[in-house]
Amino acid sequence: MNITKQLPLASVIAVTLGWSSLAAAGCTPPQVSGVWEAAFSSGNSCRIKLKSNGAVDPGKSVCFDPDRGSAGLDSGTLKVAGDCFAEGEIVLGGQVIELAVQFSHDRAMAAGRIRVPGDGSKASVVMVRVP
Repeated sequence: MNITKQLPLASVIAVTLGWSSLAAAGCTPPQVSGVWEAAFSSGNSCRIKLKSNGAVDPGKSVCFDPDRGSAGLDSGTLKVAGDCFAEGEIVLGGQVIELAVQFSHDRAMAAGRIRVPGDGSKASVVMVRVP
């Protein structure tokens, strides 16, 4: 095999092994704890502080609506499964917002959907961990 074929093959093997080891990493609530910036397709955004038990720290979390300004969260929880899928809710101004996201295996990003049961609205969400 010549060098031009060996390099792509080596790259494919390295990437495959890398993804395999990451897939085994899994997620736990302490591993996704910290501060997250969440951007919603509706134009709103939140800075969410997740505690190591999966609860949202309302004193250190805030959401911003371009039409209404900023507001603190009332409460929230996020239950994280071993496969890095998480479901929960945040409560903002008494309104429940359901959240379902898939964390990346390096636990630096997440993406998913939100739903507001009160009015049926839905949106996409992307979350990035703030160092």
